[in-house]
Amino acid sequence: MTDSDARIFKGARWAPVVGTLCLVALGITGAGSASTALADAQDPPSMCFDSPADCTPGDFDNMFPTKNTPWKCRDGVRLYCQTDNSTLTVWHSPTIAPDGWVRIKAVLKKDFDRTTDLKVKFVKKPVYSGPAETDIIYKKPKRWPAGIYGLTWCNDAVDEVKCDQHLVLYKSATPGKIYACHETGHAVGLTHGNNAYPRVSNTDSRLGCMRTPPLTGVDTLGGHNRKMINKTY
Repeated sequence: MTDSDARIFKGARWAPVVGTLCLVALGITGAGSASTALADAQDPPSMCFDSPADCTPGDFDNMFPTKNTPWKCRDGVRLYCQTDNSTLTVWHSPTIAPDGWVRIKAVLKKDFDRTTDLKVKFVKKPVYSGPAETDIIYKKPKRWPAGIYGLTWCNDAVDEVKCDQHLVLYKSATPGKIYACHETGHAVGLTHGNNAYPRVSNTDSRLGCMRTPPLTGVDTLGGHNRKMINKTY
């Protein structure tokens, strides 16, 4: 894939993918509602509920895959997966304004690099092919669907669970910290509440910045999401 991704949103290409793209957008109903249009549902092991001693009563698993994520990691399905390693290489297109990148970078450093087992590495040039692609590419496309603030999907699946590269796209060239946290959360596999197992409300306070719709001022991962990341990576 090249740096120009406007073709994704043009003409006939938009119609078949809008149903799945919108499902992972911040503020839009979770992907569980599109099970008939996606791959056969998995019945994966749950990091909490197959080992109850690791979790507290009432806990939930919102790290892809769960028993409520009805898709497998595949190219072109336009949904997110886990990333494929604990070193998270990231790059932003010039379509993201300097002020926007400052916010995204602050979230990556403070909330992902310093408080989880992930190690964030900022690269000067993106890698779109080969065995070591840039893990997250941040962009603002020229065309954009109404009512959506951010989108995240896997661009190159490694297997049914992990992805070598996620695209994170924003409506605005200056996305706020809550959008930076939410979409980056998807890019490492965090789900909405209705895709967790067992399901919880999309506004459950434990979801932190993964709440949908967003809650003003809640722009960090929070303890639960950090635990999910650290158990995975």
